[in-house]
Amino acid sequence: MHGVLTVETWVNKLCQYARVTSLAMELVKFDTQKMENPEISGIEYQQGTLSGYDIREYLLEKFNRECAYCGAKEVKNV
Repeated sequence: MHGVLTVETWVNKLCQYARVTSLAMELVKFDTQKMENPEISGIEYQQGTLSGYDIREYLLEKFNRECAYCGAKEVKNV
């Protein structure tokens, strides 16, 4: 909700400088996990796709075992 209110505040500020006569906001939510797999339920739904991953190992895999800070190659998960 904070994000919606922030956008609304900025729009209202900008409307002071532009001739805007009306504003419409569409608020929607998407359950991407259900969209990808409509049959998912129970514990599988609660755990999500990264269940069982160590966060450090996940990030190393994501960045091809390269340190995102210093660029070191072939970093091992210690």
